[in-house]
Amino acid sequence: MMVHFEGRVEFAHRKQRKPAGNGIKICAICESLTGYTYAFDIDQRNGKTIEQFVPDITEKLKPCYHKLFMDNLFTSVTLLKQLLERPLCACGTVRQIHGLPNALTAKQSGVTQPGTWK
Repeated sequence: MMVHFEGRVEFAHRKQRKPAGNGIKICAICESLTGYTYAFDIDQRNGKTIEQFVPDITEKLKPCYHKLFMDNLFTSVTLLKQLLERPLCACGTVRQIHGLPNALTAKQSGVTQPGTWK
């Protein structure tokens, strides 16, 4: 999430297409029914990758197969494997730029057009 902030800090983000265009990026684990924030971390632009950021924030969760639902920014095959070893279950849309195994990519001969089904 992006928290609106107009002050001066080194790790402020500027995203013109977001409702809070200027602000501080916060990654949080929230309970789905009440919205209670269980853990959070501030993105300080210190060179951490997503694969390093998410395990750090989830280390407070007890390993009992919690279910995590993530934005497509956080979802990658390598991260999902890391979380499953902890054991934490995770779900999210994977961007193709994050790398998909060949078994999950559509073969060109069987690709259908959007809006059609077999």
